[in-house]
Amino acid sequence: MKHIDTHIHMYPEKLMNAIYGYFQRLGWEFPFSGNVEETLLHLQENEVEKAFLLLYAHKPGMALEINRWAYELCRKNPHIYPFGCFFPDDENPEANVRKCLRDWGFSGMKLHFNVQPAEPDDPRYFPVYRQALEYGRGVIMHIGSFPDQSGNQPGTYHLQKVLKRFPGLKVIVAHMGCYRTEDFWRLMDRNPGVYLDTSFILGNPQFPDGHTLVADSLARFPHRILYGSDFPLIRHRLSDGLDYITRLPWDEKTKNNLLRENALRFLTQSDIAACKHL
Repeated sequence: MKHIDTHIHMYPEKLMNAIYGYFQRLGWEFPFSGNVEETLLHLQENEVEKAFLLLYAHKPGMALEINRWAYELCRKNPHIYPFGCFFPDDENPEANVRKCLRDWGFSGMKLHFNVQPAEPDDPRYFPVYRQALEYGRGVIMHIGSFPDQSGNQPGTYHLQKVLKRFPGLKVIVAHMGCYRTEDFWRLMDRNPGVYLDTSFILGNPQFPDGHTLVADSLARFPHRILYGSDFPLIRHRLSDGLDYITRLPWDEKTKNNLLRENALRFLTQSDIAACKHL
């Protein structure tokens, strides 16, 4: 079943190994932990037609080089759509965003407000939103405490302030906005440019009721819920998650929207055209 995966991760080998190591020290075991070439092959074997490559930087001085690496990777693999990383305390962070969106044709930027303990309405992030609007791109956000259920998650309040200041901004909220999905529904009612992705939630045995959350979201927003896996940082096999989706008693139109069409709606023609010159 060919599909678009809107949430995958790849990094230079040393950094990717460090990320694997971090989660393994927390007791997480991954069925797949291959290198970039093996990851690309595995995606192909699982019928991933296109994928959104999500990047993040956890300290100053990393973002530009990670983005440069991703540019070279995606230039050779044009079915991979990069979303660049940003660190607000870099020497010239605005130039990094411009390089990604204007010069390299990235599809957008990824902001991870756990790795960078800040809130979306922090003015240091305004260059990302301003240039995303200028170049017609999107922003993917990891907001709040997920995967820590006990943490504070006032993400919708801060995101609403961003959307009021930057009307028309396209945003994907990762991981279904867990654990406050219904709060994000209310925000989506008022902001048609806000989407949710299903990464780590749908098809994951750790979230046995994830299909109910996704089904309720699709019923309310049939064109704004996007399939994403979080591969390879998942504790189940990618194929098992996809098989689970095929067995769900949903009609083909719903599955097609989730697995392909909604991602294409998010990727405007300008996004697609820009990525073709990578």
